[in-house]
Amino acid sequence: MSTNIKPVKFNFLLRDAQQSLIAGREHADTYVQKAEIANRAGFDGVETFGGTRNTNPARFSGEDPFLDTLDPVSKAAPDVERSMLMRGQSGNGMRIYSDEIIGLEIEVLAEDEAITTIRAFDAVNNLQNLQTVFDEGNKHPTLKIQAAMSYSLSPSRDRDFYVDLATQYIEAGADEICFKDMAGLLEPEDAAYMINAIKENHPDVPLSLHMHATSGKSQATILTAIKAGIDSVDVAVDGMSDWVGHASAQDILYLMETSDDPEISDRMPEIDLGALEEIKQLNLESRVLYRGYELPYDKDIQEAIIEAKMPGGMATTFIACIEKNFFI
Repeated sequence: MSTNIKPVKFNFLLRDAQQSLIAGREHADTYVQKAEIANRAGFDGVETFGGTRNTNPARFSGEDPFLDTLDPVSKAAPDVERSMLMRGQSGNGMRIYSDEIIGLEIEVLAEDEAITTIRAFDAVNNLQNLQTVFDEGNKHPTLKIQAAMSYSLSPSRDRDFYVDLATQYIEAGADEICFKDMAGLLEPEDAAYMINAIKENHPDVPLSLHMHATSGKSQATILTAIKAGIDSVDVAVDGMSDWVGHASAQDILYLMETSDDPEISDRMPEIDLGALEEIKQLNLESRVLYRGYELPYDKDIQEAIIEAKMPGGMATTFIACIEKNFFI
């Protein structure tokens, strides 16, 4: 039985939702509009940067990722946690950088861009590639470092592996822990087991769940995680949710409200459904505008993605690259 009776926090995936479903092509004006609405909707946090958001605006729409996206988004959402994704020792790039470069990047993000949480991950959970982020991040009092455990399934990656990994990350300097399930693999019972075990070992360390909807099990796993005492969950908003993206806030709220289990229903956050409808309308406009970049739902594609354990955040971009270069 969970001892966490506080309302679960909802973190709005402003960045990853559009990266997963429309290959990260959303223009800055819409992006900033949604951040402003999310700020007054009741979300605890908004994921604003990282992934392809630091490159796609410059590559495809001539926008400056910082001046046109990150700066105005931080001003539009001053009342919530503003998080971003960082690739460990690769920072926001695609190669390994020196400790000095990582330190400088974190300083700019924390001091100049008002980022309050950096979610740092390494694809194979190599602590060595995260240590500099922990060390440099802890130099900034306003910044929290959330260590993301990249979730996968293999003989050497059972659920006790992740329980132990959480302890390693915390001892190395992480402020929070995130289950980063990029391919939607996490079963409800495994989520409950790991949350309970980590909470027993580290009761004061906040836990978060990031899960893609590719496999169709995200809603069940999220509800089970809430019952088990997870502190926050990542959600999208209708119109830019599900498929290789993420469960929608509206669906999770409805399932929580109608649940017969008080350990779920009593943890309902206060979210303005009218504000979510505003975001939904902007999402639908973006889906029409960028429909050429979408990955149409197909059961065979879904099964292939699940079998390959492909991250939802790269699915649309990956298929688009194959189609462009191999003319399929």
